[in-house]
Amino acid sequence: MNIEGKKELLGIWIGKNEGSKFWMQVVTELKNRGVEQIYVACVDGLKGFPEAINSIFPKTTVQLCIVHMVRNSVKYVSYKDLKLVTADLKAVYSAINEAEGLRELQNFAKKWDEKYPVIFDIWQRNWSGIAPFFSFPEDIRKAIYTTNAIESTNRQIRKIIKNKGVFPDDKSIQKIIFLALTNASKKWTMPIKNWAMALNQFAILCDTKFTKLGKWRNRTYIKNLTDPSIKNLFLSDEVKIFTKFSEKNKTSYIISNYIFSSLHDNL
Repeated sequence: MNIEGKKELLGIWIGKNEGSKFWMQVVTELKNRGVEQIYVACVDGLKGFPEAINSIFPKTTVQLCIVHMVRNSVKYVSYKDLKLVTADLKAVYSAINEAEGLRELQNFAKKWDEKYPVIFDIWQRNWSGIAPFFSFPEDIRKAIYTTNAIESTNRQIRKIIKNKGVFPDDKSIQKIIFLALTNASKKWTMPIKNWAMALNQFAILCDTKFTKLGKWRNRTYIKNLTDPSIKNLFLSDEVKIFTKFSEKNKTSYIISNYIFSSLHDNL
């Protein structure tokens, strides 16, 4: 999101596969394009991505995406239990602190382990990636797990890709994804709910007033684009502060993460 709390997409990366080398290139590019510091990065378990972030931005708090944790959990749940299971999982991640969250997780295990043991195992194995969430105030938590725009965008991309079938080259993929994102972004006219409160909490948490902010253009990435229609996606002079990337789809073309960052003002 930008300084006004409105959703914006920062970039599109296409790779043959995911891994530490690919993510290192992505994070390095972000730094070269003007990202000075990432304060919070919310990722969905992509291999090598947390390590790449911490390698380039060692002060970053990296945590797992709560939405994806819940989604990965409920895929094992029968429809008749779905509402109860999701409510009990919400008690875990909405706990007032980590200790209370662990207690709620144990309560979840007592209630559901006999029927769905894999869910407790998922949360227990990934707890170190979930724990940072509890240190955030409520307004920041809501900003982090509010993903309606991302999910809507992904549905459009998946629908287009499914209908299209086969793509002759990377450029054709970029074009069709660009068009899908352009259509989706037309609906992003309002800031997220309670954004002002979330921004104030970010300033307190990160000990900054965000004064070192200026116009930021994605010049590094623009140089590598030859198609004018795609290049226009990255020509905005808007200041990007809290950026939501689109969710990775099954063909590994889109990235799903939240990045909160301060930016150079001398580009």
